[in-house]
Amino acid sequence: MAFRQKSIADAPCFGKIQVKVMLRMNTEKSKETVHVQEREMADSSARMSRRALLATAGLGGMAAASGFLLNSGLVSASNGKDSTVTNAVYGKGVKACCETTTIGALRNEANPDANRPYFVKDSGREGIFLFDPADTSSADNSGTVLVSPSVGARFKRIYEGSLNVKWFGAKGDGVTDDTASIRLAIDAGRGGSVYFPEGTYIVSTDDSVTRAAFLLTADHSGTTLHGAGIGTVIKAVNNGILKFFYPFRLTTAKRITVRGIKFDGNADANWLTDPEVSLNAHHLFYFTPPADREVDNISFSECFFRGSFNSAIQSYGSAAHPYPHPISSQIRIENCHFEQTGNHGVGMNEWVDSVVTGCTFYDLGMKPVLANGFGSGMCVDVSGGCHNIVVANNVGERTGIAAFKAETHEKPNNGGDVPSSHIVFANNIVRNFKREPNLGTQYAIRMNGIRVTAIGNQFENYYGRGVDISGKSSECSVIGNLFIANGATIGSGIYTSSNGGRMKFANNELHNANGSGIECYASNDLIIQGNKVSGANYYGISMTHCQRAIVDGNECLDNKMTGILASGSSDRLNIVNNLCCDTRTGAARTQPNGIRVLDTVTNVELAHNQAYNHTSTDILFGTAPISAIENGVKAWYSDSLPTTGAWREGDKIMCIHPGSTGFVGWVCTSAGTYGVVNPIFQPFGAL
Repeated sequence: MAFRQKSIADAPCFGKIQVKVMLRMNTEKSKETVHVQEREMADSSARMSRRALLATAGLGGMAAASGFLLNSGLVSASNGKDSTVTNAVYGKGVKACCETTTIGALRNEANPDANRPYFVKDSGREGIFLFDPADTSSADNSGTVLVSPSVGARFKRIYEGSLNVKWFGAKGDGVTDDTASIRLAIDAGRGGSVYFPEGTYIVSTDDSVTRAAFLLTADHSGTTLHGAGIGTVIKAVNNGILKFFYPFRLTTAKRITVRGIKFDGNADANWLTDPEVSLNAHHLFYFTPPADREVDNISFSECFFRGSFNSAIQSYGSAAHPYPHPISSQIRIENCHFEQTGNHGVGMNEWVDSVVTGCTFYDLGMKPVLANGFGSGMCVDVSGGCHNIVVANNVGERTGIAAFKAETHEKPNNGGDVPSSHIVFANNIVRNFKREPNLGTQYAIRMNGIRVTAIGNQFENYYGRGVDISGKSSECSVIGNLFIANGATIGSGIYTSSNGGRMKFANNELHNANGSGIECYASNDLIIQGNKVSGANYYGISMTHCQRAIVDGNECLDNKMTGILASGSSDRLNIVNNLCCDTRTGAARTQPNGIRVLDTVTNVELAHNQAYNHTSTDILFGTAPISAIENGVKAWYSDSLPTTGAWREGDKIMCIHPGSTGFVGWVCTSAGTYGVVNPIFQPFGAL
C-alpha cells in the first residue's frame, strides 16, 4: 500500500521543523504552492524542482516526505546560514536527499536507500516514491507500488486524494487499449477515489465469463470513479472479440459513485444488425447481483452515456439470466445525459428505492425493433419487480416507443407475475417522439403495475396513446399532466382496459388525440375529474362496460364525436358537473352530443351538467333527449327505486324500459335519506 498523509500536521516529527513554511491555496490555478524563506535553485538538471515535487505529491505527500526526512536524519533543524532547506534537498553543501529517476530505473534499482525519496519523472506518471524495507510481498501495480525484482525492493508512491489512472500507464489517447492500466488503478483505489483526467480511454475484454472490462465486486465497495467532465471519455473498443460486452459490470458492489465521465459504447455501426453479432458495448453498466441488494447504493451524476448497442444502464432482463432476478437497491442517477442508445437510456429490472432525476435523454432506440423486442428506446423502462421508484424532473426528445414505462413481467412457463409497484413519474417533459413502423402501438407512458402515478408531466408530439394502462395494473393515478398528440396515429389520450381498476384521472389536459381523450374499457371504480379534453378525433370521454365511475367537473370541447359517452353494460355511473360544448360555428362544428348514455347502461346519475351548441341533441339517454331543466336535478336511470342515498324533492328516477313499468319514472315528493327518514317517490307519466 502507498504512503498517504491527510495533512502536514500528521507527518512524523513535524513539530521539530524550525524552517518557517507557509502554505496557501491558489484558487485561480487550483495548485498548491509552498513558499520557503530560502529560494536558492538547484543548478543540476538531474535534480527535480520543488514545484514539480509539490505538484505530484500534494500537501499530504509532502507532509509524509517531511516527516520521513526528519526521522531519517537527512534534514535537521537549521540555525545557520549555510545549511538551508534547498541545500538539504538538492545537495548543495550536504548529501542530496531526493533522487530523480524513472519507473524503469526504479524497477532495476539494486541498492535501494530507505533514507532517500525517489522522484519518478516519467511523463504523466510523476511522483515521489519511498522504499519500504518492511514490505516483501506487495505486487507491482505500476502506479502506487513499484518492485525491483532483483532485490525484492518495494517502492511506494506518496500521494493524497485520488489515484490517477495515468499513474498506472493509461494513455487516454483514443488509440491505446487502456483496460489493463485502468483495472490496476481501480483495484489499487478500492474503497477510495480514482480519477480519469481528460482523454479518451479505449477499453475491451477477453473474459468470456464476465464479459466485462471492469467487474466491480464487494472488494470495490466504497469506490468513487470520477473524471473531468465531457472531456473524459471511456470508450468501448470498436468490434471487439466478444458478443454481449459490458464495459462495467456490478455483481456485489456497494456504495459506488460515478461522476463527471462520458461513456461511449461505440455501437453506431452495428445498430442495424442482429444483437447476437454486435461486438461493441451491449450495456455500458450492467447490474447482475447474485442475491437481493448485493448491488446497493450506486450513484451516477454529471455523466454522459451514448452508443450502447442496447440500454445504457441495465439490470438483468436478458434471456441469459432466467428468473429469479435478485434485487438491486438504492440506485441514484442524477443530472446525466443519455444520447443515441440502441434501446433505453435506463432499463430497470428488479430495482427498489431508486431515483432518476434531472437527466436529459435524446434520440433513443436507434435500433429497429426486431423479433426479440429490442430497440423500443424509452428514457426509463421500469420493468418487472421494481418498487418505490421515482422518475422526476427529466427532459427527453426523440424517444422510441414511449418515454416511460412501469411494467409487470410474466415468468416463463406460466411461472406467475412479477409486478412493479409504487412508481412515480413526476414533472418530466418529453417531446417529438420518433415513429418506427415496427413499433406497433406507441404511447407516451405505459402503466402496467400497481399504484403507478404520473403527475405534472408534459408530453408533446407523441404517437398513439398518451397513457396506456394495461391489464396487470390497478390503483393507478394520472394527475395534472399535459398531453399534446400529433394525431398521426390512432390512440386515445388516456386508455385503460380490462385491469384491476381503482384508477384516478384528474386535472389533465388532453389535446388532439387521434382517438378519444379518455377511453375506459371494462375498467371499474374510476374517478374521472377535472380534465379538459379538446380536439379528439373520437369521444371526449368514453366508458364501455365500466362499473362504478364518477365523471365530475370535466370539460369536453370541440371533439369530433360526443363529449361524454357511456355504453355497453356500464353500471352505476355518476356524470355530474361537466361542461360539454362545441365552441366553433357553422360547418366547423362536429361534436354531435354533449353527453350520451346508451340504453344498455344502468343506474346512471346525470346532474348539473352543461351542454350546448352541438350539431344534434345536447344530452341524450338512449333515443330520448333530456331537457336542461331535468338535467339540473339528480336524475337516475333505473327500472326500480333506489334503496340508499339522500334524495331531494324533485329528483327523478327515469325508467330505462318504461314499457315494462307502465310509466316514465318516479319523482321524489318528500326529501329524505334511506335509513334515517326515507324519501317518498311517486310515479309519473303513466302510459
